[in-house]
Parts: sequence; C-alpha cells; structure tokens
Amino acid sequence: PRISFFKSKRRCSSECINNSNTNDEVKELLSNVSNLSTQPYFTFNQSNNRRLVKKNGERNVRSKYVLRHLYLRDIFTTIVDAKWKWLIGLYTIFYLASWLVFGLIWWLILIFHGTKCFDHITTFKEAFLLSLETSMTIGYGGRQISSACEETILLLIIQSLLSYFLGACFCGLIYTKIARPGKRESTVRFSHHAVITKRDNKMCFMFNIADVRKRQLIECHVRMYLFRSYKTIEGKTVHNHQDQLRVGTDWNNIRDESDRLFLLFPCTAVHVIDKMSPFYYISKNEYQQSNWEIVVVLEGTVEATGYVMQTRTSYLPCEVLWGADFDDMATSEDWYDQLMLYRLDKIDNFSSVEYVPECSPYEYYKSINMQPIDLVPRQDHLMVGACGVSTLDVNSHAQSENIVLNSKNKMLTCIKEEPKV
Repeated sequence: PRISFFKSKRRCSSECINNSNTNDEVKELLSNVSNLSTQPYFTFNQSNNRRLVKKNGERNVRSKYVLRHLYLRDIFTTIVDAKWKWLIGLYTIFYLASWLVFGLIWWLILIFHGTKCFDHITTFKEAFLLSLETSMTIGYGGRQISSACEETILLLIIQSLLSYFLGACFCGLIYTKIARPGKRESTVRFSHHAVITKRDNKMCFMFNIADVRKRQLIECHVRMYLFRSYKTIEGKTVHNHQDQLRVGTDWNNIRDESDRLFLLFPCTAVHVIDKMSPFYYISKNEYQQSNWEIVVVLEGTVEATGYVMQTRTSYLPCEVLWGADFDDMATSEDWYDQLMLYRLDKIDNFSSVEYVPECSPYEYYKSINMQPIDLVPRQDHLMVGACGVSTLDVNSHAQSENIVLNSKNKMLTCIKEEPKV
C-alpha cells in the first residue's frame, strides 16, 4: 500500500507490528514509517516555470527515439494530424503521380501496338491527357481507346477503380480534418488563476469555466489530475506521479461521479480539500513553495457534428491564490429583457477574503473540531419568491441522519433513522 508522506500524524501501531507474521525485514521497514512520515509529500524549492501542459492546452511532452514505422502503421491518423500544407502536398503528389504513371503505360501500349488501339493519340502528351481525362471522368470526346486491344480495356478498368479509391481516401481525410472539434476548444474559457477559499467551512480549490457559444457542449465532464514527485515507503521517488482529484460544482455533494457540468452559464468547479485530497496537510507557506502541477481536462460532445471535444489547461502553485474568491460574472440583476447576460471579461476577477486560514486544512478542521464529512450543508439555500417557495430547513434533515465513520474500511456509512411520529 502507498503511504502519503505529507506531514501525517498517523503512525503504525506497535501491536499491529508485533502480532503480524511478517519477517524481520518487513517489521523493521514498518517501524521506520514514523521517521519517513516527516518527509514532505511534495518536493520544495524547485523551479515553477516548467509545466507539462500550457495554459492554452498544448502539451509540453514529446517522445524521442521513436521508430518511424510506428507512425506508418496508423497512416490515417498520421495524415489527419499533419498540417494542411502536408495534406495538400500529399494530395497533389498522389494525383500527379497516378496521371504520369498511367500516361506512361498508355504511351507504352501506343508504342508496342500502334494507333489501332487508340483514336487521336499519337504522342506522350496526348497519352497523358487521356490518363487525366480517364481519372477525372472529363470525357471531352476527342481522345479515346478502341476495342481492338484487350490491354487498353483492362488498363481503363484499373485506372478508373484506382481513381475512385484515391478520391474516397482523400475525401475522408479532408472531411475528418475539417470536422475535427479542435477549434471548438477556443470558445471554452478557463480562468487564468485558481483560488483556495472556504465554502460552508470547507476548504476548496476552485476555478472558473465558461462556454461562450449559444449551442453548448453536451455531456460535459471535467477532471483534475495532480502531477508531482512522490516518494514511496521503500524510498523510491516517482517523478510525475499522477493522481485524479474529485471535482464537481456542489461542494456539499462531491462524489466520484460528480464531474458532470451543465454549462448553461459560467460555473465554478470545486475540489473539496478533505481527507481524500493530497492537499489535506499542506499549509499556505508549504503550498506556495511546493512543486506540482494540476491539469484540468474538459470533455464534451459537439452538438453540430457529434464529435467529442477535449480542452485542457493547467495551474502551477504560483497561479493559485490562497485566501481569494472569484467575483460573480452574473447576478439576478443582469437581465436584459428575457436574456441573462454575463461578463466574460470577469472570468478571472477575484477579491481577497479574510476568512480563509493560513494553516493546513487538517489543522483548521481540527481547530473547529470537525471534519469535512461531518459539516452540515449551509442553510437558506432557497429564498421566498413569487411562487411562495419557503426557506429550506436543513437542520431537521441533518438531525435525522447519523454519519458514522468506519475506521477499519475507511468508508462513510449513512444510517437514516425512522422519523418519530
């Protein structure tokens, strides 16, 4: 099992070590966990300028010593991923080469069999024009073959089939390249900065997402990946270790499957820093000095074409603001006639807040004698409106549920009591 070397207060129990049937080497290794646990989970005092993913989503990862034939095995994807100039050049070369090759064959038949196999063809230029007209099905009516030679009939069939095959291949390549949703990602905006703030006494890592098109993406999913150096219990350092973080929009109901977004208007993605978060034992000072990168991936289906689009961005420690909160991009007063208007230029606007502690979330939850799983959802979600909707009372629901933490299985079990009459 992996052990996170944050600044955890957990120690291996001596009774567990003595009662186990492990050998002496394993006992010695487990007994040294308390000494290893003081080592940082992240590396410190390293350059923060290097990143795996740029802010615009481009990868800063390349491979070397790659065999060229690996790309040729998937030639279709290789051509589609190539630039337009290479596709157009390949298109021109293939067609010119086919016209020249078949024109040369027509000319050789003319040399060996004479003019009895053709009408109005006596030179290589006329043979090349016959090849061009046959490939493109122009049919001007002057140059043509006769039925006196079987070779010309067979060659006409072969060239026609090959021309249709080339046309189908390049038509598919060009359509696939045009219809790719690569440019669709330019209309999805991320905030340049991320913030760490509080929501209902929960420490949260947050960033903004906006889709500016009228036809929004379908089935949007957002994911967060943490890349950093990780040190195992055996002392091995794993560079670029990858962790997937839980993310959603409702900080009171973050689950593994809560990564779906409805981008009707800009929303704020939230990662709750709880016991399952790698940032649980990291304070503000350690946070700013650590070396890591968070990569955010947004996937969705383009309604017009049905293709799946993916856009990315990343956040370094210097781009995360501890003790700040985003400003609202749209409020209930931003209505124009029947339209809700929001300001896209405020996607990265933030304000400093004073209620965010500088200690680690672990120390903060310990100081208020609570854990993120024990916190009650905030009250007064619903306001009294024109339809007579009353304020939501969450105290009665919170009192009717007992939250029990099973320390053995590390699972949360909710036991609902029967309401008393």
